[in-house]
Amino acid sequence: MRAVDYLKAQQAREQVRADFRDAFKRVDVILAPTVPIAASHIGEDAVTIAGESQSVRGALVRMNRPANFTGFPVISLPCGFTSGGLPIGLALHGPQWGESKLIQIAAAYEHATQWHLRRPNAI
Repeated sequence: MRAVDYLKAQQAREQVRADFRDAFKRVDVILAPTVPIAASHIGEDAVTIAGESQSVRGALVRMNRPANFTGFPVISLPCGFTSGGLPIGLALHGPQWGESKLIQIAAAYEHATQWHLRRPNAI
């Protein structure tokens, strides 16, 4: 990688971090799906999302990119099941050094719901 490209990437990352810091001045957490698809079948390599074929692995990790890119904390919690009985997760993204608040919010959600006690049906 050329040094100039590395420096541009670092500048872009800092801009995204600044955007997230600004957002967290207005909200405690950002809620998003943990993954954009239901669990795939064993051996399934591709999935269609919005009419486009994507790798299963790419789809499963893409919602993690903001946390990976910014270094800000995120926690995933169960929040339901698909019509086929597969688990659904929600991700709570928090501000830099906001792990304690994120865990408190996650604990409050779990206390208010029973999703963490349910298990999918075995196949």
